[in-house]
Amino acid sequence: MGFFFFISKIRERENRQSEPKPPKKERWKIGLPEIGEVFYFPIEHIYYDERQLPREEYLIVDAKVTGYYRDGYTEIRLSDGKTPRYFKKDAVEKRIFRNRDDAIGYAEKLADHYDSVWEKMEGKMRRGWRNEKK
Repeated sequence: MGFFFFISKIRERENRQSEPKPPKKERWKIGLPEIGEVFYFPIEHIYYDERQLPREEYLIVDAKVTGYYRDGYTEIRLSDGKTPRYFKKDAVEKRIFRNRDDAIGYAEKLADHYDSVWEKMEGKMRRGWRNEKK
């Protein structure tokens, strides 16, 4: 009985591993977004108020994946046409998002944290994404 049990376990393992793995050189691409995919993320923007004092706000930027950078770890290169920005592969759905609503939620969280630290000195941070119409 032990021998047949062992053989059945080997066959189960073979069935699970029937899906071929990509070559070793290509494994770093697993889980990466495709080039041309659009992501949204908040950036800090400095503007001047009516008293000519510098203030901060978060803007939501959309950018396309234009490439990857590999040097011990993998970074995703996003470009909005002006500035290339680099994010680690782990930042997908944490700091960069596939839809605008998630990016707005993250920007709201960042703005709330900023307000909790600086509100007594500077007042509340402007939230421009509330007035935007998509």
